[in-house]
Amino acid sequence: MAFSNKEKIENFSKIKQIATQRGIKQLVHFTVLDHLPEMLSEGLYSRTILRKEKPGDYIYIDEVRNDKKLRWISVSVSFPNWKMFYNQRMIRKDLDVWVLLILDVKILWELDCMFMTKNAASSSVLKGSWASSWEVFNRMFEDENRAPLIPENWTSNPQAEVMVKDRIPANYIKKIVVENKEAEKACKRKCKTNLEIIINRKLFGPRGDYKFNR
Repeated sequence: MAFSNKEKIENFSKIKQIATQRGIKQLVHFTVLDHLPEMLSEGLYSRTILRKEKPGDYIYIDEVRNDKKLRWISVSVSFPNWKMFYNQRMIRKDLDVWVLLILDVKILWELDCMFMTKNAASSSVLKGSWASSWEVFNRMFEDENRAPLIPENWTSNPQAEVMVKDRIPANYIKKIVVENKEAEKACKRKCKTNLEIIINRKLFGPRGDYKFNR
Protein backbone atom coordinates (compact mmCIF):
# COMPACT_ATOMS: atom_id res chain seq x y z
CA MET A 1 0.00 0.00 0.00
CA ALA A 2 1.39 3.42 -0.97
CA PHE A 3 1.87 6.24 1.53
CA SER A 4 -0.77 8.95 1.76
CA ASN A 5 0.52 12.53 1.45
CA LYS A 6 0.39 12.95 5.22
CA GLU A 7 2.23 9.67 5.80
CA LYS A 8 4.84 10.63 3.22
CA ILE A 9 5.55 13.94 4.97
CA GLU A 10 5.78 12.21 8.35
CA ASN A 11 8.07 9.54 6.88
CA PHE A 12 10.42 12.12 5.37
CA SER A 13 10.52 13.97 8.70
CA LYS A 14 11.57 10.84 10.58
CA ILE A 15 14.21 9.97 7.98
CA LYS A 16 15.66 13.47 8.34
CA GLN A 17 15.64 13.11 12.11
CA ILE A 18 17.50 9.79 12.00
CA ALA A 19 20.05 11.11 9.50
CA THR A 20 20.67 14.19 11.64
CA GLN A 21 21.03 12.20 14.86
CA ARG A 22 23.52 9.84 13.22
CA GLY A 23 25.56 12.65 11.73
CA ILE A 24 25.00 11.56 8.14
CA LYS A 25 26.32 14.37 5.96
CA GLN A 26 26.67 12.82 2.53
CA LEU A 27 25.67 10.13 0.07
CA VAL A 28 28.17 8.70 -2.42
CA HIS A 29 27.94 7.45 -6.01
CA PHE A 30 30.82 6.06 -8.06
CA THR A 31 31.14 6.58 -11.79
CA VAL A 32 33.74 7.26 -14.48
CA LEU A 33 35.17 10.53 -15.75
CA ASP A 34 33.59 10.12 -19.20
CA HIS A 35 30.14 10.59 -17.65
CA LEU A 36 31.03 13.48 -15.41
CA PRO A 37 30.42 16.54 -17.64
CA GLU A 38 26.87 15.48 -18.44
CA MET A 39 26.15 14.53 -14.84
CA LEU A 40 27.35 17.91 -13.61
CA SER A 41 25.09 19.58 -16.16
CA GLU A 42 21.96 17.43 -16.06
CA GLY A 43 22.24 15.18 -13.02
CA LEU A 44 22.17 11.41 -12.70
CA TYR A 45 19.64 9.33 -14.63
CA SER A 46 18.49 5.77 -14.12
CA ARG A 47 19.23 3.29 -16.86
CA THR A 48 15.56 3.20 -17.86
CA ILE A 49 15.51 6.97 -18.39
CA LEU A 50 18.75 6.86 -20.35
CA ARG A 51 17.42 4.18 -22.69
CA LYS A 52 14.00 5.75 -23.26
CA GLU A 53 14.64 9.48 -23.21
CA LYS A 54 18.36 10.08 -23.69
CA PRO A 55 19.73 7.80 -26.38
CA GLY A 56 23.50 7.81 -26.69
CA ASP A 57 26.66 5.85 -26.15
CA TYR A 58 26.79 5.36 -22.41
CA ILE A 59 29.24 3.27 -20.43
CA TYR A 60 27.15 1.04 -18.21
CA ILE A 61 29.48 0.25 -15.34
CA ASP A 62 27.37 -2.60 -13.99
CA GLU A 63 26.29 -4.19 -17.27
CA VAL A 64 24.40 -7.05 -15.64
CA ARG A 65 22.37 -5.21 -12.95
CA ASN A 66 21.31 -8.33 -11.09
CA ASP A 67 19.10 -6.19 -8.87
CA LYS A 68 16.71 -5.66 -11.86
CA LYS A 69 15.93 -2.16 -10.54
CA LEU A 70 16.68 -0.26 -13.73
CA ARG A 71 14.51 2.71 -12.75
CA TRP A 72 16.63 3.29 -9.67
CA ILE A 73 20.04 4.86 -9.09
CA SER A 74 22.23 3.26 -6.43
CA VAL A 75 24.01 5.43 -3.87
CA SER A 76 25.70 4.67 -0.56
CA VAL A 77 25.48 6.37 2.81
CA SER A 78 28.63 8.19 3.99
CA PHE A 79 31.12 5.70 2.46
CA PRO A 80 31.12 4.00 -0.95
CA ASN A 81 30.02 0.40 -1.38
CA TRP A 82 33.68 -0.56 -1.43
CA LYS A 83 33.12 -4.20 -2.38
CA MET A 84 31.12 -3.31 -5.47
CA PHE A 85 33.43 -0.40 -6.27
CA TYR A 86 36.51 -2.63 -6.11
CA ASN A 87 34.89 -5.43 -8.11
CA GLN A 88 33.79 -3.08 -10.89
CA ARG A 89 37.25 -1.54 -11.15
CA MET A 90 38.75 -5.01 -11.47
CA ILE A 91 36.17 -6.11 -14.06
CA ARG A 92 36.22 -2.86 -16.05
CA LYS A 93 39.95 -2.29 -16.36
CA ASP A 94 39.21 -0.81 -19.79
CA LEU A 95 37.86 2.27 -17.99
CA ASP A 96 40.44 4.86 -17.03
CA VAL A 97 39.60 7.48 -14.40
CA TRP A 98 37.06 6.67 -11.68
CA VAL A 99 35.42 9.37 -9.62
CA LEU A 100 33.15 9.59 -6.61
CA LEU A 101 30.29 12.05 -6.46
CA ILE A 102 29.49 13.41 -3.02
CA LEU A 103 25.75 13.98 -2.94
CA ASP A 104 23.57 16.08 -0.67
CA VAL A 105 22.08 14.07 2.20
CA LYS A 106 18.76 15.88 1.58
CA ILE A 107 18.14 13.32 -1.16
CA LEU A 108 17.01 10.97 1.62
CA TRP A 109 13.98 13.09 2.48
CA GLU A 110 13.40 15.10 -0.68
CA LEU A 111 13.48 12.43 -3.42
CA ASP A 112 11.76 9.09 -3.92
CA CYS A 113 14.06 6.52 -2.26
CA MET A 114 14.08 2.87 -1.30
CA PHE A 115 16.35 1.58 1.44
CA MET A 116 18.21 -1.71 1.14
CA THR A 117 19.85 -3.16 4.24
CA LYS A 118 22.12 -5.22 1.98
CA ASN A 119 23.03 -5.37 -1.69
CA ALA A 120 19.90 -4.69 -3.75
CA ALA A 121 20.60 -7.79 -5.86
CA SER A 122 19.94 -9.99 -2.83
CA SER A 123 16.79 -12.10 -3.13
CA SER A 124 15.75 -11.10 0.39
CA VAL A 125 15.65 -7.32 -0.01
CA LEU A 126 12.41 -5.53 0.80
CA LYS A 127 10.02 -4.40 -1.87
CA GLY A 128 7.17 -1.92 -2.23
CA SER A 129 6.41 1.16 -0.16
CA TRP A 130 7.69 -0.52 3.02
CA ALA A 131 11.20 -0.29 1.56
CA SER A 132 10.84 3.50 1.59
CA SER A 133 9.91 3.70 5.26
CA TRP A 134 11.93 5.32 8.01
CA GLU A 135 11.87 2.00 9.87
CA VAL A 136 13.83 0.31 7.08
CA PHE A 137 16.18 3.28 6.78
CA ASN A 138 16.90 2.99 10.51
CA ARG A 139 17.42 -0.75 10.12
CA MET A 140 20.32 -0.04 7.77
CA PHE A 141 22.30 1.01 10.86
CA GLU A 142 20.95 -1.38 13.48
CA ASP A 143 22.11 -4.94 13.02
CA GLU A 144 23.16 -7.54 15.57
CA ASN A 145 26.17 -8.33 13.35
CA ARG A 146 27.26 -4.68 13.17
CA ALA A 147 31.04 -4.42 13.48
CA PRO A 148 32.20 -2.80 16.72
CA LEU A 149 33.28 0.82 16.89
CA ILE A 150 32.30 1.80 13.35
CA PRO A 151 31.00 5.36 12.94
CA GLU A 152 27.32 5.97 13.61
CA ASN A 153 26.89 7.29 10.08
CA TRP A 154 28.07 4.06 8.42
CA THR A 155 25.56 1.37 7.47
CA SER A 156 25.97 -1.95 9.27
CA ASN A 157 26.38 -3.80 5.98
CA PRO A 158 28.96 -2.12 3.70
CA GLN A 159 26.82 -3.08 0.71
CA ALA A 160 23.63 -1.48 1.99
CA GLU A 161 22.15 0.82 -0.65
CA VAL A 162 19.84 3.76 -1.10
CA MET A 163 17.99 3.47 -4.40
CA VAL A 164 16.83 6.80 -5.86
CA LYS A 165 14.06 6.73 -8.45
CA ASP A 166 14.65 7.94 -12.03
CA ARG A 167 16.84 11.03 -11.55
CA ILE A 168 19.07 12.92 -9.15
CA PRO A 169 19.19 16.59 -10.26
CA ALA A 170 22.62 18.16 -10.65
CA ASN A 171 22.11 20.57 -7.74
CA TYR A 172 22.40 17.62 -5.36
CA ILE A 173 26.02 17.04 -6.46
CA LYS A 174 28.22 18.81 -3.91
CA LYS A 175 31.80 17.61 -4.46
CA ILE A 176 33.94 15.37 -6.65
CA VAL A 177 36.46 12.96 -5.14
CA VAL A 178 39.38 11.41 -7.04
CA GLU A 179 42.11 9.00 -6.00
CA ASN A 180 45.28 10.84 -6.99
CA LYS A 181 46.82 13.93 -8.55
CA GLU A 182 46.69 12.52 -12.07
CA ALA A 183 42.96 11.91 -11.78
CA GLU A 184 42.49 15.42 -10.40
CA LYS A 185 44.27 16.91 -13.44
CA ALA A 186 42.21 14.76 -15.82
CA CYS A 187 39.02 15.83 -14.07
CA LYS A 188 39.91 19.52 -14.34
CA ARG A 189 40.69 19.12 -18.04
CA LYS A 190 37.45 17.29 -18.74
CA CYS A 191 35.08 19.33 -16.62
CA LYS A 192 34.52 23.04 -16.33
CA THR A 193 33.05 23.18 -12.87
CA ASN A 194 33.13 25.30 -9.74
CA LEU A 195 32.64 22.23 -7.56
CA GLU A 196 35.47 21.30 -5.26
CA ILE A 197 37.62 18.40 -6.48
CA ILE A 198 39.18 16.49 -3.59
CA ILE A 199 41.87 13.80 -3.49
CA ASN A 200 40.91 11.16 -0.91
CA ARG A 201 42.51 7.74 -1.33
CA LYS A 202 40.69 6.33 1.68
CA LEU A 203 37.35 6.48 -0.11
CA PHE A 204 38.83 4.32 -2.87
CA GLY A 205 39.80 1.57 -0.42
CA PRO A 206 37.94 -0.74 1.97
CA ARG A 207 36.01 0.52 4.94
CA GLY A 208 37.74 0.32 8.29
CA ASP A 209 35.59 -2.68 9.25
CA TYR A 210 36.52 -4.74 6.16
CA LYS A 211 37.93 -7.61 8.23
CA PHE A 212 34.43 -8.16 9.64
CA ASN A 213 32.78 -8.09 6.22
CA ARG A 214 34.86 -10.27 3.91
